[in-house]
Amino acid sequence: MEIKSYSFGKIVVSNKEYKSDLIIFPNNILNNWWREKGHLLQKEDLESVIKYNPKKLIIGTGKFGRMKVPQSLINELNNKDIVTEVYKTDEAVVKFNKKNSKNVVCALHLSC
Repeated sequence: MEIKSYSFGKIVVSNKEYKSDLIIFPNNILNNWWREKGHLLQKEDLESVIKYNPKKLIIGTGKFGRMKVPQSLINELNNKDIVTEVYKTDEAVVKFNKKNSKNVVCALHLSC
């Protein structure tokens, strides 16, 4: 899958437009990704990712980086052999499109 474009609150993935946070898996998209504490990412918010067990997880924290990802969560994912990278969503999109493996998942907060 390829992200064609991203702007505040809107993303186009493989020619389909989305207006809510999402998780992009190699073969499908989890639309309307909702987090228990909104701007504070928790392990429970990533259960589908953990179950999938990708080689890498790229997290987009929003246009202005308002979604917080605790270092303890990053450490826990890394301990599960899921290399985790965190960026503002603009940069996460670029990193995802440059991925060199098919086993990469991208979790994106689209707004703030």
